[in-house]
Amino acid sequence: PCLIGSQTFHALCGLGSTVIPFTVYEPLPLGDVRPTSITLHLADQDPADILGDIPVIVGNFAFPVDFVVLEM
Repeated sequence: PCLIGSQTFHALCGLGSTVIPFTVYEPLPLGDVRPTSITLHLADQDPADILGDIPVIVGNFAFPVDFVVLEM
């Protein structure tokens, strides 16, 4: 299982993809986001903020991951 915040996923978590919609971030108790100054070109979304150093637990391993939060 993969654990992000209080959410457990019973599927392989693609750790190379750290872009999440704001609607997924909002209900999770992950702390505050910080403004971003990155340039990210997507077809129909804009980057809103960065959510930094979120522990993503996969099995017995924990990885600190930065997420780009999208306005959708």
